[in-house]
Amino acid sequence: MNSRPLSILFVACMAFCLNAVGPARALPVIGGLGGDAKAKADSAANQIRDKWALVVGVGHFQDSSIGSMEVGVKNALEFARVLKNPDIGKFPTDHVASLLGARATKSSIENIIAKNWLAKKALPSDLVLLYFSTKLIIDTDGKGVSLCAFDTLSSEPALSGIDLEELLTDVRRRIQTPNVAPNIVCVLDTAPANSSEMQATQSLVEEISKKSGVTIFAASRSLGSSLGTTATHNSLFTYYISEALSNSAGQMPLSAVAKYVAAKIEEQTKPVGDYKQVAVLACPDANKQMTACVLGVPTILKKSFSMGHPMNHLMVDRPDLVVSRRLLAQAPTKKTPSKTEVDDDDDDAGSGHADFSGYITKMKQDIQSKWQPPKGFEDEQVTTVFTIKRDGTIVDPQITQGSGKDAVDKSALEALQKASPLAPLPAGAPKSVQMRYQFQWHVKRQ
Repeated sequence: MNSRPLSILFVACMAFCLNAVGPARALPVIGGLGGDAKAKADSAANQIRDKWALVVGVGHFQDSSIGSMEVGVKNALEFARVLKNPDIGKFPTDHVASLLGARATKSSIENIIAKNWLAKKALPSDLVLLYFSTKLIIDTDGKGVSLCAFDTLSSEPALSGIDLEELLTDVRRRIQTPNVAPNIVCVLDTAPANSSEMQATQSLVEEISKKSGVTIFAASRSLGSSLGTTATHNSLFTYYISEALSNSAGQMPLSAVAKYVAAKIEEQTKPVGDYKQVAVLACPDANKQMTACVLGVPTILKKSFSMGHPMNHLMVDRPDLVVSRRLLAQAPTKKTPSKTEVDDDDDDAGSGHADFSGYITKMKQDIQSKWQPPKGFEDEQVTTVFTIKRDGTIVDPQITQGSGKDAVDKSALEALQKASPLAPLPAGAPKSVQMRYQFQWHVKRQ
């Protein structure tokens, strides 16, 4: 048996970010947001390259012992509508995936996150929004939460439900990196699986947020019932989120949205026995900038085209990134730029007609020559993302999907560090390009 590194596989895309960062937009001071918070909101907004959202809503369940949630699907439809509205949420329509009713099974939710969609599309600099309007089951020890999919069984929530902490941790692991604060927000408009279900401790939402590293905006701090309104056929929580975003054209920071929603719910509801619904925004200490996140901010990815190989795999896995070979063939092979074009490092936009065919081949060779993975007897795979500046410098190398072994992951990052700087980007390229790269270690068994 012997092992050898395969050539580095260029698996997903090279996105040319034209006009990447425009001037910061002035945000309204809403809900008592002061100047410092506003500045943070501007800074956070400018770092969002693209936006993705998964919206899940379940009203009735396969297991009849799980009480129905009449507003589950209605909530999800309303939330998705607001996100896709070009005047409010400004999420591209094909960047919002919805799983409703009987389609929201445990496997379909896990697959759309880990295999079929989110993990393949979202990059570390993107905003990822997860929304769940469904029932939940709190562990008997009160330390964990299982979200109910359509096919969850109340008798075995640990097996058939979706562990909230594990889900959020997995999303972060696949899309972000351990040393980078994630742009991930989870919105929970939920209720206990039945009226006798125990409520969580007041700190459970904060604990799950801290452990997973993901910001959580929940309808109830104790994960009790999310009260509804007959006037709109939605829960008050989702209704007032929609109202806050609509009234501010999507420009209200998340912290201000949370304050607005909490105040409105307090005005509209009365305690039911010992229960009082209190909405909460829980944000990990290391990720406090997410409280200034503006969900309706336009993304900095203004225009892009992509290329990659093998094209047959790319068309299946990432159809949104496919570019015609004919378009690449028409690109000029040689260009003599003026001195102004060469020296203008502040110009983000290139001509869009750079010939990258030879550049990619050499780049793969340069990085491969620097990769020295530890020897072992298992196949390994590490997916990374990084940016190449116009002068060839590699910046912001990050692991989007690790091998599970620190030494292997570290070797991939070291290869990128040692390979920098690469050759300067070809004439006509923009100020920087973003790469998604996969390292593969193959063990040949005899």
